[in-house]
Amino acid sequence: PIYKYSIDEWDDFLGGIEKGTATIFQGSSQIGKTALMFKILRHNASIAKDNDEIIVVLSPEDSPSRMAKLNMKAIGKLTTRSLIEQVRGNLLDENIGKWFKDYHDNVIFFDASDLKIEELTTYLNDVQKSINKKIGMLFLDGVIFIDTNAKDGGFGAEKKILRSLIRTCTNFDLCGFFSMHYGKNLGRSSGNKDDKQSQKNYEGDIVDGYGSVIAGAGAATIGSLYIRDEVLYLAMKKARDRLDDADLVKPVPLVIDYGFYSMFTIKELANIIENNGIISSSTKQKYLIAKFGKMEKDQPVRKDYMPEGI
Repeated sequence: PIYKYSIDEWDDFLGGIEKGTATIFQGSSQIGKTALMFKILRHNASIAKDNDEIIVVLSPEDSPSRMAKLNMKAIGKLTTRSLIEQVRGNLLDENIGKWFKDYHDNVIFFDASDLKIEELTTYLNDVQKSINKKIGMLFLDGVIFIDTNAKDGGFGAEKKILRSLIRTCTNFDLCGFFSMHYGKNLGRSSGNKDDKQSQKNYEGDIVDGYGSVIAGAGAATIGSLYIRDEVLYLAMKKARDRLDDADLVKPVPLVIDYGFYSMFTIKELANIIENNGIISSSTKQKYLIAKFGKMEKDQPVRKDYMPEGI
């Protein structure tokens, strides 16, 4: 089976994720890049199992245990406190237990805090040999935290890392997902005046700053997360078409539930609310804004579009 983005608008247009390609998610800090990557990961766990492949999750910022707990939190719909209590007591939510029983051999979390980009190929080859399965998907959360032996540092180091990641997708014939900050968190400063100026010129959008590198290294797609009128949107464009400033599909509104560390499309959230209602009141409000737009306090909502329980 073909791996999917888990977002209907993207999958309907692209037919799924082409092997050997990279998807780079950009957005400001805490906007939901990790939640989005975990959403895609969970959706594809069953596909990886059917393909007899593994999904590798690397994070140079968070420990494997923290990544696993965030994933468990989203699967089990647990509060942070109840999650900790269940983990300590070895009592797992039914949804968590089933998910990990089904996919623990196919979804593997690794600590990449000491990983240098020059070591990535050897690292992935060792993983495939030790597990005796091909890597189908690679998730790396936090490109900015990956180290390199590059002597130029700063902006040049970032370009080398991105180029290497995209080529890794091609060489291993896998689907890669990588997250990057933009804005003040983008780039490492080497202290060089020109280097700082380069970062300043591109701090609004990595498509501008790294577009030629991304487009020249191989097949890549840029996913941009941004907030407009209190709604989180995900825009998508091909790196090679970045100068046309044309999105592949209309930006997709998303709703993120920070309490459960989950992210939903409008369609998914409507189904969840209608079926079981396990959603916080603040998330219901975000759903209404994303579905109908920002409304005045007394403005009526069309009931025929509303799921039961809202």
